[in-house]
Amino acid sequence: MKHTDSFTRRDIVQAIFDQHGGFSHAESEHLVNSLIQCLVDGFKEHDKVLISGFGTFYWKTVKKRAIQLPDGTTTTSHTRRKLWFQPARQLKQAINDSEED
Repeated sequence: MKHTDSFTRRDIVQAIFDQHGGFSHAESEHLVNSLIQCLVDGFKEHDKVLISGFGTFYWKTVKKRAIQLPDGTTTTSHTRRKLWFQPARQLKQAINDSEED
């Protein structure tokens, strides 16, 4: 696995393949794609998607507001929904513990 700033879908597939020798690359890719599709479906159907020990994804409404454009004119943004992520305490601890090593 390359060390870059981004951990991509391809990296996740490779990690599953490396850590779980019983899966082929195709099976690992199918597993990742299925998980992502389940998350997308959950985002469409629910206001919150909770993964215990990892965190909660939730929709937040961003109200419209006045914004100034680069040419100096002012306009109003649209009200929209934005997907937010709140990491679980266990995830925060795992990340902080690994940074201390």
